[in-house]
Amino acid sequence: MKVPIYQRQTQLTRDSGARPLSAMASPSAYAEPANAAFKMGVAISGAGDMLGDIALTEIRQENATMLASEEAKFSDFVFNKQNEAVAGPIGQSRMVPNPNAPAGPGPRPGNLMPGPAITQQEQLQQFKVQMQKRINSQASRIKDPDVRRKFKASAASKMRTAMPGIQTQLRSRYLDRHRAQNDQNIVQMRRELSRHPFNSPTFKEKVRETELKIQENGILNGETEQNILKEIRTFRSDVVMDHVLDELQAFSMRDAAASRTLGRAIDNYANPNSPYHNLTPDAANKLSKMAKRQADMDELRLVRQSNEKERQDEKNAKKQGVKNTEGYLNRIRKVRTQAVGGPPQVDSEGREITMPTATDILLDRTLTDDQKDEITKAMVGADKIFNRPLVNNLRSAIRDAVTDDDLEAVSREIKNHYSRQHIGQLARSELLSDIDNAKKKTPEFLEIKQYHDYLKRMTRITDDEFGGKVGLGQTFESMQSAEIFRRYDVGLEAGLRPAEAAFQVISQFVREKDVGIKGLAQGLPKNMRNLIVKRNALDGGQDLQPDLTANLVKMRQMYTNMLNGYKAEQGIEEIPLAGKTQQQLGEAQRVGVRVGDATIKLKRSQRIGVRRLFAIESRINAIETIHQRVGAAANDSGGAPAVEESNWYNPFSWDWLQGRERSPTANRQ
Repeated sequence: MKVPIYQRQTQLTRDSGARPLSAMASPSAYAEPANAAFKMGVAISGAGDMLGDIALTEIRQENATMLASEEAKFSDFVFNKQNEAVAGPIGQSRMVPNPNAPAGPGPRPGNLMPGPAITQQEQLQQFKVQMQKRINSQASRIKDPDVRRKFKASAASKMRTAMPGIQTQLRSRYLDRHRAQNDQNIVQMRRELSRHPFNSPTFKEKVRETELKIQENGILNGETEQNILKEIRTFRSDVVMDHVLDELQAFSMRDAAASRTLGRAIDNYANPNSPYHNLTPDAANKLSKMAKRQADMDELRLVRQSNEKERQDEKNAKKQGVKNTEGYLNRIRKVRTQAVGGPPQVDSEGREITMPTATDILLDRTLTDDQKDEITKAMVGADKIFNRPLVNNLRSAIRDAVTDDDLEAVSREIKNHYSRQHIGQLARSELLSDIDNAKKKTPEFLEIKQYHDYLKRMTRITDDEFGGKVGLGQTFESMQSAEIFRRYDVGLEAGLRPAEAAFQVISQFVREKDVGIKGLAQGLPKNMRNLIVKRNALDGGQDLQPDLTANLVKMRQMYTNMLNGYKAEQGIEEIPLAGKTQQQLGEAQRVGVRVGDATIKLKRSQRIGVRRLFAIESRINAIETIHQRVGAAANDSGGAPAVEESNWYNPFSWDWLQGRERSPTANRQ
């Protein structure tokens, strides 16, 4: 057994004497107040730095916003200048002092006058100066130097980028302008050359000068040599063409042989020795045809003149011509009668009468040219419409058509009737034109159809279950319906507006005053209609106003105010519109109306508005005609009260004048 031996765990100290205490006070405890004060100072300093950073950020944001705003403004300005280079004026004349300006101090109208036009480079420099001024102007308003520096750099870059495009646009437009001026100069020189003998020394010298000018301008404009030579070639050909046209004009009506000889000479233009050698192939071909055609026409004229002379030598030629003309026309009428279903037509020998031929007319030496034209027109039906009932039926079929297939069917029927001589050329042309208008749905055709349908409603008489007559048709004689539509078409052919023609017919045929006037009043604006009719308290119907004569005067003045107001609203007060026919209104739209020194055109919407106003006027005219024809009511006051003009505009709907209401019997308010 091993006995454990004790081992010492510590060593004896080597110190001797007194020893200090081992417990010591903490220095951090004494430093806590100072540390707290230091931390508070650091916190306050950090808060100040943070506030400074926020302010600096806001300044930077404001500067960036200002820079972007100014850059956007300058970009808009540059964009406008680019558009100005594309579509703005170019080559404007500079204003220079007028040497003839009146003397005296102060500005005067005549101190300046248009001078030379500015050049391309001058106008380009104007763009540069304007943009630079804009940069300086905007920059002067920017207070921050850094933002101002950045804006000027950005704007200068935009300016440098934009200027090449502006320069290109100006170069192109100035080039076009210069070319147009050169073309005008060439035209002027051609006029000058026409005053000199063809191929004379002076003539050749001026041609040479013009060719040199064309070449010089072409080089200045940067044209290719090929284009310059082409322009010179065209000029030479045009000069020769001008001379040939002058010769043809001199030959006209007197020398057919000279025109034909000229045509043959032009055919030989390819010969280097030909005076017409400079003609282009197209020009030579055109002039040759013109010369030969004129020769044919001149020869034909000479033949006609010779025939006329021979006819004048015959004492009885005139009487015989008149007699033969009437014979031909009578023969044509008989053929027409048979063609439309009449009895067979035979001559005194029992032979069937046939239509004369063009050869018959041409070889009849007893006839004058005017008589031949008259007979020829009668043969083809180009002088008048001879089968009015059939034409009216065909026209009604066109107006009643719903689809294009319907119109095509009517078209085939028209052509069939024409080939069988049931209708003539004039009727065929008018009917086919009506079909074209129907397919196009023109306002004119729609209005004609509108009032045609209106007349159909007015002439339609139906029986109710009690055996009485209902509808406005009772105001007409039923046997007069065909005559009503005939007169409607005659009015249209005479140039009347559809409304005017329809209401004129109504005023002529209506036989019951009350019913007729009340029917016409339904198509008037409400305030006008109330002057004509009033509600019957007993049965809810309408009766005529007792003071109708006075109210008609008042309504006429109301319409005048309405028309004048519409003209004022549309700015067409100066155009005389009263009494204008459809054709005249069309001319006012297409060509314009001369008013003083100016020409004023009606717009399409204005024309339609005026036509609808005239429809009101036509309705008023019809009411007045019926009232006067039948006689004024016994209880009419007969007075003519004054019309208030201050508030005339309010009762009328100008939307109606723009076409929102179509039916002539609509309740227009």
